[in-house]
Amino acid sequence: MRVRDSFHDDRLPDTIYSATCNDLQAFSRLEGNVRVQVVIVGGGFTGIAAAVELAERGYTVAVVEQNLIGWGSSGRCSGLIEGGAGPDISKFNDYSAIFGAAQAKAVWELGNSSVDIIKDRVKKYEIDCDLAWGHVETATSKKQVRRLQEKADALAGLGYAPKLQLFKGSETEENLGSQSLSGGLLNMGWGHCHPLNLVRGEARVAERLGVKIFEDARVNDIACGKKVVVDTGHGKVTADIALLAGNAYLGDLVPGLAQKQLIVDSYAAVTEPLSEELLQKINPHKYAFSGSGKYSEHYRVTQDNRFLYSGLVNFSGRHPKDVKGQLKRKIQALFPELAKVALPYVWGGKTGVGKNEVPQIGKIAGNVYYAQAYSRREIAQAHLAAHSIVEAIDGNLRYFSALASVKHTAFTGGKFFKRPIFAAKMFFT
Repeated sequence: MRVRDSFHDDRLPDTIYSATCNDLQAFSRLEGNVRVQVVIVGGGFTGIAAAVELAERGYTVAVVEQNLIGWGSSGRCSGLIEGGAGPDISKFNDYSAIFGAAQAKAVWELGNSSVDIIKDRVKKYEIDCDLAWGHVETATSKKQVRRLQEKADALAGLGYAPKLQLFKGSETEENLGSQSLSGGLLNMGWGHCHPLNLVRGEARVAERLGVKIFEDARVNDIACGKKVVVDTGHGKVTADIALLAGNAYLGDLVPGLAQKQLIVDSYAAVTEPLSEELLQKINPHKYAFSGSGKYSEHYRVTQDNRFLYSGLVNFSGRHPKDVKGQLKRKIQALFPELAKVALPYVWGGKTGVGKNEVPQIGKIAGNVYYAQAYSRREIAQAHLAAHSIVEAIDGNLRYFSALASVKHTAFTGGKFFKRPIFAAKMFFT
């Protein structure tokens, strides 16, 4: 789906990520016809992570991306790496209810190991993406602090391995910076990164492993059958198996998939580099932060000491008139110390969300897989989806069967009215 508006054109967006990207060298353009075992549509985290793992297992693979690798949500997101296969990882009963008692533990473990997939790959291939650990779920009331304590206790009971630490009372401002917080739960198993450097770094790994990666390859048609033929207009890829990994930018290529996710616009900004003195006040340990809501704010400090904030979402399909002003006010409300700090980069992007927080993974034909709708945990969930699908392609259905068994219903309102109907529900509930 080509998108051209105030935040999208055919180039990488003007973000702090593209400004500090390690590798902006173009990948190939498809000219003519190619034959591989697996074709992947979409050059974001899902497609690229799957390509790496497939190549490691000996498959021949081609990736077609309509713009540039990392152009979509993967290269625009907050950079937070949060594990889990959908439900809150402390609520194991939810996993049992959604995936079934027999599969719940395996899916719970897969959700947590999705973070390790990233960690291990970055280490193995020496991908420079500013990977750092330490994530805080914030609380703004005593009631929320109690819930965080219950979450920590539940995770300890489930055998969750990474270090957890609850900050409350006088500890909060000292360790977490903000005077507006009542507390926070630190999870050293979650973290953050430079997402564009991660996805493009993984793409270079895939390329070195023999994957054919094609940019500027908009898919006009997919012919499904014993073989899958992906037609870009200036070349075709024929494969035994396909993976549709376009997520929010797949458009109406497969209408049935489009109706199961709502495309949400989200916006982010970074400040100019901050002094060490100011950083010690607002984020002394350079953790990543997120609220407890599905569409809550996310913020962190980048490698070059900028404050990055993502906490403005829009369900209407139209960009707000003053995105920068709204983000600046939200940042100021959180940290008054940043009231006069400039915001040199402001950007927006699209993400796909479902009616629940479980990623949508399955097949639309016997040899055509798909993955989409990661909601708030896109980096880790994309790697989780990729791993489960690669395992299925390789003959191991343990994870895929459980994830694909979840029934995802379409949004009410069809193509033209699902956004306003959902926005109205959000406003009145």
